[in-house]
Formats: sequence, C-alpha cells, structure tokens
Amino acid sequence: MSKSRRRDARPTKQILSRTLVLMVVCGVLAFVALGAQLFRIQILDHDELERRAIAQQVREITVAASRGTIFDASGTVLAQSASVENVFISPADIYYHQEDQQLIARGLSRILEVDEEMVLERMQNIASQFQTIRNHIDRDMADEVRAFIVEHDLKSVHLQPASQRYFPRERTAAHVLGFVGAEGTGMGYGVEGSYDNYLTGINGRVVRLKTSTGVDMLRAGYEDYFSAQPGDDLHLTIDVNIQQIMERHIAQAVQDFDLRNGGFAVAMQPHTGAILGMVSLGDFNPNSHGRLSEERMEALRQRFPDNDEAFWAAVSEELENSWMNKVTGYTYEPGSTFKLVTFAIALEEGIITMDSERTFYCRGYMDVRGRTEPLNCWRRTGHGALNMRGVMQQSCNIGTVTLAMEVGPDVFFEYLRAFGMMETTGIDLNGEGLGMVWSEDTWNFYIDNNNFSSLAAASFGQTFTMTPLRMATATSALVNGGYIVEPFVVEQVVAEDGTIVRANETRVRRQVISRETSLAVLDLMEASVGDPVMGTGRNAYVQGFRIGGKTGTTIDTVREVQYGVTEYILSFVGAAPIDDPEIVLLVSLQDPGPNSSTHPSGGQMAAPVVGQMLAEILPYLGVEPRLGTEVQRVNVQVPYIRRRTVEEARAELEAEGLAVRIKGEGERVVDQVPAGGAVVVAGTEVILYLDNSRQEEMVTVPDITGMNYPEARAALEANGLHVRRSGTVAEHDAVRVYSQSRPAADVVRRGTVIQITMIDTTRDGFF
Repeated sequence: MSKSRRRDARPTKQILSRTLVLMVVCGVLAFVALGAQLFRIQILDHDELERRAIAQQVREITVAASRGTIFDASGTVLAQSASVENVFISPADIYYHQEDQQLIARGLSRILEVDEEMVLERMQNIASQFQTIRNHIDRDMADEVRAFIVEHDLKSVHLQPASQRYFPRERTAAHVLGFVGAEGTGMGYGVEGSYDNYLTGINGRVVRLKTSTGVDMLRAGYEDYFSAQPGDDLHLTIDVNIQQIMERHIAQAVQDFDLRNGGFAVAMQPHTGAILGMVSLGDFNPNSHGRLSEERMEALRQRFPDNDEAFWAAVSEELENSWMNKVTGYTYEPGSTFKLVTFAIALEEGIITMDSERTFYCRGYMDVRGRTEPLNCWRRTGHGALNMRGVMQQSCNIGTVTLAMEVGPDVFFEYLRAFGMMETTGIDLNGEGLGMVWSEDTWNFYIDNNNFSSLAAASFGQTFTMTPLRMATATSALVNGGYIVEPFVVEQVVAEDGTIVRANETRVRRQVISRETSLAVLDLMEASVGDPVMGTGRNAYVQGFRIGGKTGTTIDTVREVQYGVTEYILSFVGAAPIDDPEIVLLVSLQDPGPNSSTHPSGGQMAAPVVGQMLAEILPYLGVEPRLGTEVQRVNVQVPYIRRRTVEEARAELEAEGLAVRIKGEGERVVDQVPAGGAVVVAGTEVILYLDNSRQEEMVTVPDITGMNYPEARAALEANGLHVRRSGTVAEHDAVRVYSQSRPAADVVRRGTVIQITMIDTTRDGFF
C-alpha cells in the first residue's frame, strides 16, 4: 500500500511543478500583455484617449473671431465686423431639468421671429447639446432673450458671441470688396476673397465642465475662456470719394443712354499702379449678395411667368453675373483706344516723328493682303489728306493701318508681348481674365501665307480681346514714361497691434517705350481732346485742365457669337493733367438701347462721361484749374469783391469779362451774387449789393437737356440761375446740352450756378 501511495505521489509532484511553471509563464505573459496594453494606452494612444476624456468631461463653445476691417485710402470704413450673437438650445438640458418645451418654443418664436414648430422639432433630439435656433441677432433681440432666460430660470437656452460682416456704404465699391458667405469665408472676386487668409482671425472658445449626460455643471466653478484673435485690417488704394464720383456718373450714363448691360470704369495712378476707383455695373449689395432687387425679380418673373425652373435658373445666373468684376474679368475688343499703342510703336521705331511733314491720304478704304474685301475707315467717305496729328485726332483707320504695316508684323507682335497682351496684369484680386490674342505660331502662319489682315485689325484694336484693366495698364505705360507697372488695390495689411504684415509697393515689370515717345503720345492724346473741330475726343474737354484721351467704338463679339445680336461697347480712355498725369481713367458703356437719342460712339457717349468725372476728380486730387491761360476761355472765376468800392469792384469784374449790376445804395459792396470763387461762363452778370437789401428767393430749375447753348443759358438766366459750361467748346447747331448739375424741377436759391455739359452730337460715324 505504501509503495502504491508513493507511486501515486510522484505524478502529483510533477503536476505541481508543471502547474507552477505554467502559472509563471501565464503570469509573465499576462504581465507582458498588460504592459503592452499600458504602453498603448499611456504612450501610443495617449493623445486620442485624452481628447476623448476631455470631450466627455467638458463642453466647448466656439467664439467667432472678427474679420479684419477694410479701409479706403482716406481711412473710411468700407467693411467691418459687427458684434452679434447666435441663439441655441440644449435638448439634453431641457430633458435633464424637465423644462417646459412649449414655454421655450413660444417665447423664442416670439422674440426671434422664427417658426414655433421648428423650435419644438429641434427639441426632440434629447441626445444633442447644441441646436441652433437663429444666428446673427442684434443687441436688442439678444437682450430680450437674456431677459426671457432670467425670468424663467432656463438652463437650456444659450447665447453665443458671433460676428457678422457689415458693409456700411452698401453698393459702393462692391466688386472691389466682394462679400462674405454664411460660414464667414470671404467670397467673390474682391479683396474679401482675395485676402481671406489675412482677414480671417483665429476663433476663441469657452470651456465648461459637463455631466455624463451632457448637462453643464454650472456650480462646478470651472470655466475657461480663450479669446478670439481678430483678422488683419486692409488699407486700400481705392478712394471712396473718387469711387463715388465714378459710380454716380456711370449710373447716370446708364439712364441717359439706356444702357442695357451697364458699363465699367477704372481709375489708375499711372506711375505707381495704385487703383483709385473701380466700377462695374450692374452691381450688387454685399450686405445682401444672395438676393436680387425686387425690381429685377419682378422683371424675371414676367419673362418666365409659368416656368419656375427657368425663373430660378435666370435668378441664379443674374446673381452670378452681378458678382463679376468686369474691370478684371470681362474681356472685350478695345477698338480705337488701342490706336494709342500702335502710334507709340511707330514713334518708338522711328516710322514717324512728331515734326514730320508726311501726309496720309484716306479715301475711306484700303486693300490689305489676305482680306477678300477692302478694309474700311469709320468715315466711309474718307478723311482725305491728314498729317500724323490729324490721323490721331480723326481716329483714322487707314492712317493707323498704314503705320502698322510699316512697323511690320514681327516687330508689332513683339510689342504686343511687351505691352502685356499675353499675360495678366498681376493685380492682387482673384478672377483676372487673360483675353484672347494670337499665339506666335498662328501669327507667323498668317504672315508666312502673305495674310496681313490680323496685323491690320490689331492696329485699331479688333479681332483680339483684353480686360479693361489691361487697357488701363497699357495706357499708363504710354503716359508714365514707358513703364509697365502692376496694378494693386491693397496698399497695406495691418495687424491688430499696428504691425504692417504686408505692404504692396510699385512693381515695374519692364520699360516698353522711351520717355520721349511717351511725351509724344501725350501730345497726341491732348490734340484729340483739345481741338474743338478735329478732335474726336472733344466731348471730354474740361476748361482749365489739360486732358488727353482716345475714343473707341467696337462690337461685343462675345455677345454676337453667343446670341447673334449686335451690341456696341463705347469707350474712352483719358489721362490728366497731360503735363504730368496723375490719373488714367477708362470708361466703357455697354449696349445703348432704343430709348437713347445719342449716336452710339465712344466720342459722343463715353468721352463726356470721362470729362465729367475728371472735372470733379482733378480738383479733389489737388489739381487746380487754370482758367485764364487758355485760348478757349469759356469759364471765369468770380473774384471776391466784398468791401470794395463800386468803382474798384466794377473794374475788377469787367477785367475778368463779367458784367455788373448794382443794387441798393452805398459806397462799398456788402454782398455779391454769384459768390466770390464761383466759376461761371464769361459774360455772366454779377449783382453787387451796396446795402442789406438782398433777400433769399427760391426758384425752380428748368429742363434744358437737348437745348443748344444759347437756349440753355437764356432759360437758366430767366430763372435767376447762372451757368458754368463744360464739355466741347465747339459752336454749331449740333452742340447740345448733355447734362445739367441740378435736375429739372429742383428748387434752389436764386443765383445758384448750374453746370451744363455740352457735347457735339454730329453723327460722323463709329469712332
């Protein structure tokens, strides 16, 4: 028995040994596994697990950062972020605290002007801690919500600080600015989109403890606040005063000429590239960029009365078109404004000189190799014999093509490249167009096949396209000494602490013509405006200022190809003052309608608009008119003659070409009408009051548009009003009043000076 028990004991010890070994191995394996798991948790997955733990324990509320403010060149605010608040509810808190859903829905619906059913619907997701009820409410509405929360001791209704973009001047410079989308991101082709990375700040946040069910632990004593960092400010080169002058005159032109597609304009400092003003019509309101006006909606509804799909498609298309900046994104044939470039090339290459006595003969057409039909001049009867200055003044196609042919296709094409026709301008805005210009291979193919039609058409700005900004940049090079400069609209980007983050300075790409050639082009531009008989740009004339420019009339080839309709684009590009240009101004008007009585040409439509703009912009820029130094002395400035004796006053006024009428009794002048400093036409009668007998009297402004000058002056003076004249100084029956500074039926003080703009309405052709 004992032996048997001993035999039984040996296996038991073996089993124990094996069990111990197995336990040790299992323990080691378990320790290794535990260690590996701890390594994964504490080292490898630490950051992710910590994030989850924090997410379970705290609630973060985003505090939106304000976008940077946008200022014009004078410091006027064009776009800023206003403090607003968002309202949201926590369905989880409503459930946890057993708050009255009907009470909350009814109260928020009344205060926030939202649908009560919508609020109730969002309360049903009790697992949610955040359901938006309304965004971007103003201070008064937010105060009502706070009072509602306090009155009913609500734990589930919350206000969240936010920021809303606000454009205080609404449509002013809309395309330069762009707009901001619902998510606070800059959009459009303006600086809001182009400089979004600078304008966008860094959001802040509020951190609070919460329970496992997601309810705020309001009495836990823990809350952390991380301040939002506002975005950088932008300081533009755009001057809001110049911008508004341009916008006002373009808008008036739309009415005067029944323009069906609006127009565009750009003002540029030619030496620096700074953009002073940029207009694109039709425009939009950045504060409500997603809505058309009621008038436009009604017009579209009438077009599609029974087709909602077509109606909303048209609304969407018109909205997108309204956001387009035509100055940078639209491409068109520049027409005869491009003749300035052709003349500059011919002068630079020595084909012609300013003192040349060469004569060009225009019979109204010419044969060009490669064309199946003769090339016509805009004046089909021909201009006859013209010198070089006459070719420019009369905008003669035949003389211009002749110069281009003598320059030669190879040299001409290299100048096209040098003037930037194959590249963008580099402006600091999104969405710049390039235009369509011949490739070098295509150009050479035509020339190798003895086809010079492209060269001929290019010389007067046809069969290729460019943006208006490219034309303004090329013109700037013509008048600034020959330098292609990059245009820009943002002068500085400035941080909240005043640090300059970015500064845009003048960037010269290259010199394309000499200073001597530039001076010659300026002389030719002035001849086009200053000659009241020969100059096709004579309607841009403004007495006292030396203005130069060039007209252009072309057909919108894009619209012609797309819709098969003929629509004109009427242009004028000007520079002033001509002895040292401070501004290049391009205006183009699109598609005059049947209600316009003015002949559709750049000289009769766009030129007077540029003249009116420059008459206001140049004095604003500090350029003083020189009224007494010109042969064409139409206007004079009334001297200050108060407290002078009658004899002294009479002598001074008559020396300026003004008539005198005396009222009252006394030895010295007490008052005068018009006031000293007023600019009026020569021969105006100045009333001198020798006592205090002058009484204010209100009179009505008559409608004088369309009258000739003697009729208009007589009508105004019959109402006790004085006249200041601008526009062409030509004197014949086709010279008519284009506009008046105070509208008809306006009530003004007797003695008010009314500025009238005269244009030569001679229907010569399309120039």
